[in-house]
Amino acid sequence: MVSPHPEKRRPSRVRRSKGWDLALAFFFFALGIVGIAVPVMPQVLFFAMGLFFLSMASPPVRRAMRRFLHRNPRLLHRYNAWRHRRRGKRLDRIRKARALAQRFHLHRPHPAEPRAEAARPKAGAAGSEP
Repeated sequence: MVSPHPEKRRPSRVRRSKGWDLALAFFFFALGIVGIAVPVMPQVLFFAMGLFFLSMASPPVRRAMRRFLHRNPRLLHRYNAWRHRRRGKRLDRIRKARALAQRFHLHRPHPAEPRAEAARPKAGAAGSEP
């Protein structure tokens, strides 16, 4: 189905494969196990990261995490606040990058935007002479 507003359509983000998410999950679980043996390393952080990446690869784990978050509203509130802050930072970086690209004339205008060259009359064109 074609969007009625193609200029408002957002390009999809590139996602990691499920295999890569599983590999990261097992890596962080392994670091958590090593953290149990080595008292200096944090175990909880590595187990949480492993669980996060496992939830990205497995829908049943993702559903279980959502159920857990909804049963614990304090954690859900903190998680949503963290996501909102991260999203704001990411959007801010995108805005800064676009402004920098426009400053150095690297920005390609969107097809719906009017071109600056078309707005100015060309030298030597009919009607532009005084």
